[in-house]
Amino acid sequence: MAIYMDGRIKGHRPIPTFERLDAMVDILGSTKATLFPLLESRAGTGFDALRAWKSGRFLNPRDEAGGATLHSEFSPYYHVGGVYSYYLAAGGNQNLGGEDSTDFEFASNAAFSVGIWIWPIDITTVTLLSKYDVNVQREWRLQLDGSSKIELESFDETNNQDRTGASDTAVTADQWSSIVVTTNGDDSDASMNFYLNGAADGSGNTESGAAYASQPATSAAMIVGATLNTTPALTNLFTGRVALPFVTGKELTANDVASLHAIGQELLGLA
Repeated sequence: MAIYMDGRIKGHRPIPTFERLDAMVDILGSTKATLFPLLESRAGTGFDALRAWKSGRFLNPRDEAGGATLHSEFSPYYHVGGVYSYYLAAGGNQNLGGEDSTDFEFASNAAFSVGIWIWPIDITTVTLLSKYDVNVQREWRLQLDGSSKIELESFDETNNQDRTGASDTAVTADQWSSIVVTTNGDDSDASMNFYLNGAADGSGNTESGAAYASQPATSAAMIVGATLNTTPALTNLFTGRVALPFVTGKELTANDVASLHAIGQELLGLA
């Protein structure tokens, strides 16, 4: 099998990368939608390191809180669809640091959804995406729990109360999986829906106490692959590959999630 320098297979029709990314953004909607396609193999350590698709948001490759060299520390892998995945190692404190942006805040009955593709090596109590600083400024975090199941925690820092839900099925190590959680954000009783590889995988949540009111905004930054534990320390670090993380202020439907999964499969060369 002959392969071009850019990773395309000779004799195969090239995947229209940017059309597929546009289609993903269309599905995510127009409310606080941010998709990080991870198009770079080399980037600086400044705030313009990894740009979101058609927005001003960014992710900054980091080792602890400092800038890190993307091409040497994160082992960028070029997929057939024109996007990269990056390797994060807990032992190296590697993560992708984002911003404290209102685009990542969902208070007062605000719906939202979060998702990411992962190839995990460690599947026990690891953070995938979060806007959450432990015991200081907690909002939400998407992670794998102690049973390797998808978990979303929504936190009311004002009243020190949380709502946490988990999927039905454990994620499998050493293979690609797409992870999505959606919620209507209802302050009185938010529903959570979990999706593994484009298929529904449980719903519901457990509230820590009746005092939960809403998920107020904090100044914590959104990051991929870890939870802040009083900046700049980190906890629950992820080890493995990540691709196509997103956050949106929309409660995605089952059809939305299935469509995102199909596009992700194509971009990562899994279809």
